[in-house]
Amino acid sequence: MKKGDVEEFFQPSCQLTPDGILCSIDCNETGVEYAFYVDINGERKKQYWYSQRNTVVHPINEEVVNTYRITFFVRRSDGEIKSKAVEKRSRWSLCDGVLRAIMQLTDEQSTILEFGSGYGSKLISVKRSLLSIEHDGNFINQFE
Repeated sequence: MKKGDVEEFFQPSCQLTPDGILCSIDCNETGVEYAFYVDINGERKKQYWYSQRNTVVHPINEEVVNTYRITFFVRRSDGEIKSKAVEKRSRWSLCDGVLRAIMQLTDEQSTILEFGSGYGSKLISVKRSLLSIEHDGNFINQFE
């Protein structure tokens, strides 16, 4: 199987929902099994072992999700395994376009004042001085 064939063989998707992280695989073959590894904020949280279910919802409850990475696996009936990983930031995090704009519109001596801190604060503070005003105790001192 060539590299381009993996993309045609299966397509993974994942998104945050009110119930948790929805992970699914669309596959153009029958008789395959699916598995999922769920990493949240850089830590392995769960491994969903091979089954015929092509969708799982990983509950997040009250956990603060900054980043998540899902590794998707498809095992063919002959035992061949293919995998793909998808890494995302939560919907509350600043998108790459906003981060690029901040870097283009400010210089290294700039101090940025933000209201509401989170994972984007960590990304900004690597290259800029940052002051955050936060009302939610769950986010205070989360990133230093």
